[in-house]
Amino acid sequence: MNGLQLCTYVQKNVPNCKILLLTAKSTTADEITGLTCGADDFIRKPFEIQILLLRIRKLLGYTSVMICGDIRLDSNRHCVYKNDEQLNLTSKEYQLLEILMRNKGYAVSRISLLEKVWGADYDGDERTLDTHIRRLRQKVGKTTISTCIGFGYRMDE
Repeated sequence: MNGLQLCTYVQKNVPNCKILLLTAKSTTADEITGLTCGADDFIRKPFEIQILLLRIRKLLGYTSVMICGDIRLDSNRHCVYKNDEQLNLTSKEYQLLEILMRNKGYAVSRISLLEKVWGADYDGDERTLDTHIRRLRQKVGKTTISTCIGFGYRMDE
């Protein structure tokens, strides 16, 4: 099966799957064929890694501004607002909120949060996470972040 056949198969059989074709084929006809077969985007080799990363972010729906209820996070400005008032968050609180907002509605494990915010080699007390979440809840609202008992946390709308 070649790339175009795989693209057609995935587009028909895997719901909500985004397809980015990365290819050495360089003609306009090749790009038209790829996009017609179901690809969401098409990048010709050679390419700039920054362009690839931006296109992946776009396909995944990553935006610089995320909204959850009355909370707005602007990752370009590194600012968080509640009801249009800027919140003063620590770096760790900001990172936790950004991860939870990017995964809005889904539970994020404690281990994943610790690794992403404190690093994989963090050997401190896991309760540090709970303290930061408690402080974050005080700033964004107690009902905005839910505890998933025995697992982690979830950002609710």
